Amino acid sequence: MTPTWRVWSVLPPEHPERICCVSWLDAARAWAERQFAKGFVPRSGTEVRVICENDPQPRQGAYRAKITMVNAPAFRATFLGLAFEGLNGDPTKESDRG
Repeated sequence: MTPTWRVWSVLPPEHPERICCVSWLDAARAWAERQFAKGFVPRSGTEVRVICENDPQPRQGAYRAKITMVNAPAFRATFLGLAFEGLNGDPTKESDRG
């Protein structure tokens, strides 16, 4: 089964997308390509969040990726780290879970 990923930009406009592919990095790259096809050109350095829809523990499976424009419409996604959703950006604050 190929996972379905939810991908969105950190900054407005978020442009959330559901993308079905094997890798979360491929999903981030596909998000940039879809935005380009819609007339929105993601800047180099755009940060996106990627999360698997079918993940039973989504907080542990959320990723941060940076989009880099190679030569439009070709984009590259690189790993920035894990995204700790619901923890106010600080994974050490266990009491802030929401």
